Amino acid sequence: MTVYYPIFLHIGGRKVTVVGGGQIAERKIKQLVDCGAIVEVISSELCPGIGKLAATGLIEVRGHDFAPGDLEGAYLAIAATDNPQVNKQIAQEARDRNILVNVATELGESSFILPAVIRRGDLVIAISTSGLSPALARMVKEELEQNFIGQEYATLLEIISKARSELRQQGKQPTFEAWQQSIDSEVLALIKEGEIANAKERLISNLKKRC
Repeated sequence: MTVYYPIFLHIGGRKVTVVGGGQIAERKIKQLVDCGAIVEVISSELCPGIGKLAATGLIEVRGHDFAPGDLEGAYLAIAATDNPQVNKQIAQEARDRNILVNVATELGESSFILPAVIRRGDLVIAISTSGLSPALARMVKEELEQNFIGQEYATLLEIISKARSELRQQGKQPTFEAWQQSIDSEVLALIKEGEIANAKERLISNLKKRC
């Protein structure tokens, strides 16, 4: 079993090269675009979804098969062709250039894996099966989205940020434990009821009792 070190990587404004033009590549490209990456796609054939992205100007497409040197200047590389041998060549060039690489067809060739992600504003939850079953990761993600992690968590995070700023202005800095104890179920319940101001007041009151 390979144990991965979970991190969130800032790729905004950085070049990411994706080799492959199919649906697997499309899913990865959409995530990269959402994160603000400069996405370059290398493939002689494109699925309709990638073609639409290219037409909007969100990505750059180089319409040829992978060749040595195609990873020049890349910060990350994604090997997403349907040919395992080509993907291995991409992975080898990435390693030679000290570029992190994800290989769709062979987990062992990858230096990082891509989790399923839930986004609620600045709250980001990553779900991983260590690359063994992306389908299971997506199933868990959908279960959490539908039944547990609603949009109210994004509002809660905004309230926490405002409460922290107000308390700092008053010279108060609650401990980690104080935050854990203060973000109670009543705060979240008030948010769900649309009582945002009351939720913020309750959170601040809880925190002041523990400062």
